[in-house]
Amino acid sequence: MIRFQDLSEEKPLTLPAAAIFLGNITGQKPHVATIWRWCLKGCHGVKLESICIGGKRFVTRSAIERFVEDSTNRQTPTTTTVTITPQAAPHVMRHNERRKAEIEAARRKLDELTGVNVNRSRGAGPETANQSA
Repeated sequence: MIRFQDLSEEKPLTLPAAAIFLGNITGQKPHVATIWRWCLKGCHGVKLESICIGGKRFVTRSAIERFVEDSTNRQTPTTTTVTITPQAAPHVMRHNERRKAEIEAARRKLDELTGVNVNRSRGAGPETANQSA
């Protein structure tokens, strides 16, 4: 957090002036709303230190430098080793097998009740293979 005493040592920058300052360094000026978001919410867990005076928000050059350093350090990727273990078949597949068994049982029961042997193949419509009259 920027202390009021620090402002006597360093000139405060408004958020639009801070955007211009960053634009001169990086070659691309961030939007003022981006700097506002950095102050309120932060970026990668790091907030830009600011102070509110009379309803206006101010930052300092040193606060911007600390923010850039801290957010860069947080973004540095760390190498982790992940061991992948084989998993059991997805839960959905077990349901499909059970569903097929239930369908086949229903077909057998239908054959018993109607006395008709219905031969149904995958993709084809119902055909009567054996009709006993």
